[in-house]
Amino acid sequence: MQVSSKFGLLTNSTIFVYEKDSLIFASKIQQTGDILIDLEREKNYKLVVSNPGHVSVTALLSTEKMAMDQVKSLYFPIRLYNVRDLNIDYSNVVFKIKWNPYLERFETFQQNMGWIEEMLELEKKKEGK
Repeated sequence: MQVSSKFGLLTNSTIFVYEKDSLIFASKIQQTGDILIDLEREKNYKLVVSNPGHVSVTALLSTEKMAMDQVKSLYFPIRLYNVRDLNIDYSNVVFKIKWNPYLERFETFQQNMGWIEEMLELEKKKEGK
């Protein structure tokens, strides 16, 4: 994960990891922007990234449908907006991350969480059902 603003890398950012309503992990993000979080399969997490003077970003992350031996790392850039910025892109402030069992990778979505149903429909059409 790399946290930045329009002026570049933001140091001193903090990540909070929640499972249900319980805080299970909190840490400052290193100056390189990297952080390692151990997550379990078949769970739903809420990641909140914040930095003083900036709008916090929330990512809902699901590890459901992930097999034991599949990739467990995820890299995604986080853009934080200054609270005084007039051009805040609120569609990038809350997003969802899910494991795609067909492509065997994590994917991010701003609004659409019906991708599993879409993938199943495409597969049915390919098979002629």
